[in-house]
Amino acid sequence: MPIVRLLRLAPLWLLSACFHDDGLVAGGTSSSGVGETTAPTSGGAGSTTAVGATGGSSGGESSGSGSESSGGSSSGCVAVTWYRDDDMDGHGDPGDTLDACEQPGGYVALGDDCDDQDGKRAPDLIEQCDGRDNDCDLLVDEYSEMNSNCADCNLFAYGASSYAFCTLPRVFKDARLECGKRGGDLLVIDDVGEDKALANHGAAVAGTIGKWYCGFNDIAVEGSFVWLDGLPAGYTNWAPGEPSNTGDEDCTVLYDAGDWNDEDCAKAGPYVCESPAPP
Repeated sequence: MPIVRLLRLAPLWLLSACFHDDGLVAGGTSSSGVGETTAPTSGGAGSTTAVGATGGSSGGESSGSGSESSGGSSSGCVAVTWYRDDDMDGHGDPGDTLDACEQPGGYVALGDDCDDQDGKRAPDLIEQCDGRDNDCDLLVDEYSEMNSNCADCNLFAYGASSYAFCTLPRVFKDARLECGKRGGDLLVIDDVGEDKALANHGAAVAGTIGKWYCGFNDIAVEGSFVWLDGLPAGYTNWAPGEPSNTGDEDCTVLYDAGDWNDEDCAKAGPYVCESPAPP
């Protein structure tokens, strides 16, 4: 999973959502019962006290005919929570619930839909090229087995990331905006394996000029190249004599051979977006 950071000392359009393949969970969440609490009981460890009980009875019976306890009813059923499913895709709206013993019409057991008005958006759907977040992962038109080309971009997955090799030329800042629409940002290259895999794939994409914008740049401080979140490179693969800064070249392109060159940020060219890989 990627880490999301912000680039310090940069213009507003450089707000970062770039992705490093370091295996940490964004936001610092853990998998060990986040949000769980343990409430102490008045009777000591392991004991319980019936709320509203009077004159404790040995059989644990409560007074008052027809009363319900623990979700039960006088008929003996146990009410459960159901979720309204307007788009009838089997996934309900987590914010529209009804407690009932039997399943009501128009309600389902799953409450995990991200858009209950659109039957083409649900957690178990496969991403397609339709401008929607089909699989409810907050990404739009990312790579899937049914989506390898979309909106002038060739899609590819490697390791923990999904990549979009976009052939319609853009200047650096506009390339970032296009990547943001997909839920990602310009490419971050973390190691030699990723570098080689992306270069090989880029070389196989037709209709390009053999170089792709990535997120490495020295826009903030001349001569100090960093990724879009302000982190310096742990790995680089500059071509011989580069970066040369010929004509104020503050951005970086990846060549199909795998080496890098600095480039004028105002020059339009193909680019690579990166976002988390599909589960």
